[in-house]
Amino acid sequence: MLLIYLTDGKTHTSLPEKTNQPTEIGKLFYQYEIITVEGQTNLDSGAGIFVELTDPSDENNYYFWHNDPSVYLLQTKSDLFFNRTTMMVERKDCNKSLS
Repeated sequence: MLLIYLTDGKTHTSLPEKTNQPTEIGKLFYQYEIITVEGQTNLDSGAGIFVELTDPSDENNYYFWHNDPSVYLLQTKSDLFFNRTTMMVERKDCNKSLS
C-alpha cells in the first residue's frame, strides 16, 4: 500500500494493482475512407488506422491510442490531377503562387 501525507494534512492511499501483459496485436492496417458530402464523393477523403486483437474476456484491459504531434508529407502528382468540373485528368501547375 502507498500512503501519501500532504503538507495541508490531507492523506491519499493507493492499493497495488496487477498489470496484465500487453495484448498481442494480430493485425495493424490502414484503409482509405471515402466520404460523401452533399452528394459529391471526395476520392481523397483520408485513411483510417485499424488494429485487430483478441481481448481476453477474463481480464480488465484498457486501450489507449495516442498520436504525438507529427509532420506529414503530402506529395502531389500534378500529372494526375482530376478536374471534378470537366471530369477529366488534366495537368496542373502545383507550384503556382496562390496570391
